[in-house]
Amino acid sequence: MKDIKSGVQVENDLQNLYNEFLKKAGAIAFYDIVRDIILINRSVDEKRELFEKLEKEGENVLDYFEKINDKALNIEIILGLSDIEDKLGEEYFRNFKDKIVDLIRCLDSYATEMSYSLEIASQLLGKELVKENNDYMDKAVNFERLYSDVFEFLMEDGITFQEKLNEIIRLVPFRMSKHKFYDIVRTSLLNYLNDFSEREVNDYIEELKNTFNGSLRLQYGKSFDYYFTKTQGYKKFDFKTANLNEIEKLKDEISKLLLEIYDLMEMLSSLGTIVSKFIVIEKTKKYLTEDLNREDITEIIKRFKEVMKDENLEKRQELLLICEEKVNYIIASLDKLIKLIDDKEKELKNDESKDYLNNFYIEMIEIVSYLKDLGYEEIKPLSESDLKIVSDDYLEQAVDNFIQYIDRNLKDMTNIYRKVRMRRILSTLNGQFNSPEEFFEYLENSLKLNTSEEDLQLALYNIAELIISYEQNKPKKDSN
Repeated sequence: MKDIKSGVQVENDLQNLYNEFLKKAGAIAFYDIVRDIILINRSVDEKRELFEKLEKEGENVLDYFEKINDKALNIEIILGLSDIEDKLGEEYFRNFKDKIVDLIRCLDSYATEMSYSLEIASQLLGKELVKENNDYMDKAVNFERLYSDVFEFLMEDGITFQEKLNEIIRLVPFRMSKHKFYDIVRTSLLNYLNDFSEREVNDYIEELKNTFNGSLRLQYGKSFDYYFTKTQGYKKFDFKTANLNEIEKLKDEISKLLLEIYDLMEMLSSLGTIVSKFIVIEKTKKYLTEDLNREDITEIIKRFKEVMKDENLEKRQELLLICEEKVNYIIASLDKLIKLIDDKEKELKNDESKDYLNNFYIEMIEIVSYLKDLGYEEIKPLSESDLKIVSDDYLEQAVDNFIQYIDRNLKDMTNIYRKVRMRRILSTLNGQFNSPEEFFEYLENSLKLNTSEEDLQLALYNIAELIISYEQNKPKKDSN
């Protein structure tokens, strides 16, 4: 009987701790919303011209920002601090977030396809610059010295090793058979994903598919007709017959449009982050407005409305600072709270408590996911199966399906697009090569195997520039 009572007591203690966690998570979401709405309004004002241009093309993106702005300015209704009933609920914000994610994915699919055309154009123009510079063309290449420099560059910092290796892959000609490419993709993914969950495996491979061919993404062509039409036009551009002026014009035009698209994606991601915080508010508002928090929150809402109305920069900055300090304080206290929860969980060791603990754990992970959300990803409700490590059979099937996906796509592509897309995937993987020797064998083939003098000199120039850029960005050593 004593054990039963002690078990019940521990469960009650856990519930109280969990309620405190919800309260703190809700407070973080609230202060983040206030801060982020102030900041995003500043960004919207700066990009007003872009929004007006899109509206003329039939895409009223500004409407999404205005709707969430309105919800923030009436946040007391959502919190239950008003006589007006909150009729929105969590589902409204979940659906709103899905719409934002769809817009971001649509833009991302255009950016992916544009980036391939830009990469090809930049490569062709770079080769022409090398041709014009006869000093490069006449120089003999000391490959032994080159490989030594690259090895030293890669090995000087274990943290950036993979990042540097991937960048070098992007800079050299792609020289690899399809069979070898598929073998590397398969081995790399099986090794890298073997401790992922099924959901994580699916998400990761889906992202690789989108990286390889953005035009097959579900959202491709669904929104932003202007960018869609431009993207389709660039894909049909004939690089073989085009002159240098036409390629230069293409490069400049794509570069300008990509900046627009990346700006839009960044702003929509910021909006998605705010919407995720509203979802946390809906999940936690019952606990958020208890005790002394109610007065603090009411005061912040009052100040928030004032600064949004008056546009007083000094008062805005002051409120931003208050919100930042509040969040930092709460986050610091969360570490201690989570440790207390962990300690209490260890006291419940019987099987009957397993489901009880799992429910706590899953809900906490989901709320933390919304708090950390970068805005551009879909956050699905978690289940216990999402926490289990993927089986070997499932992983192998998923990887083999991805390779078949690549193979089907390659058959309908011109050679110039095949190579640039395969190179992009190779440079996205982790642990592509089993040893330094294997990588340097690939590098040697890229630089020597059926490689023109222009391609070789351009690759050498780009590698040198890469090494120099890392050297320049190294943190300076303290002379003391």
